[in-house]
Amino acid sequence: MRLVERRLAKAQSTISVGRALVARQKCRKQNQWRGTSNDRRSTSLRPTTMTKSDNHREDLPQRKHLHRLQRIYVHPPIFLITICTLGRRPVLANISMAEAICTALQDAARRNRWRVGRYVIMPDHIHFFCTPAEQPLSLSAFVGGFKEASTRQAWQLGWQGRLWQREFFDHLLRSEESYQEKWDYVRLNPVRAGLCETAEEWPHQGEIDIL
Repeated sequence: MRLVERRLAKAQSTISVGRALVARQKCRKQNQWRGTSNDRRSTSLRPTTMTKSDNHREDLPQRKHLHRLQRIYVHPPIFLITICTLGRRPVLANISMAEAICTALQDAARRNRWRVGRYVIMPDHIHFFCTPAEQPLSLSAFVGGFKEASTRQAWQLGWQGRLWQREFFDHLLRSEESYQEKWDYVRLNPVRAGLCETAEEWPHQGEIDIL
């Protein structure tokens, strides 16, 4: 009888130890999961308790960003556009090509209801200023129309294949930027490139509309 009681007591002790080990392993796994889940969880999903010091912005006046943007940029907007030839090939700075490009620029502006101000044609790129007229098409449509029209003009002059790069660069003038000052910088490009001594000597420049 005593032998049986001893065996039962030993068995119960073994079961208790086993249960304790299982509980420890389960606890470790839960703690490890919590740590990794906190690392993977997005910070935007974590609840945040706002204190009075954290919420001090409520005491500040709310500003409308749209009004600020209207102060930053000129109205009506004036864009400075730069378009480069494919492979930066210097094929634009000759009289016939420059005249064809100017004609295409005027035609595209009229069709897409944009107005083009001053421009300068460099051997491998063109700069021009533009602003939307009444009910204009998008700037991308206008520039795309100019590329198509000028490429067709170039084909008539014996050019083959694409003339322009696919992308173009635009810069929206801010309120502190003067159109005249920006033009004074752009028109000096031929001088900086060593193509002439003064900006007035460069023949491939002009103005289509007064902006």
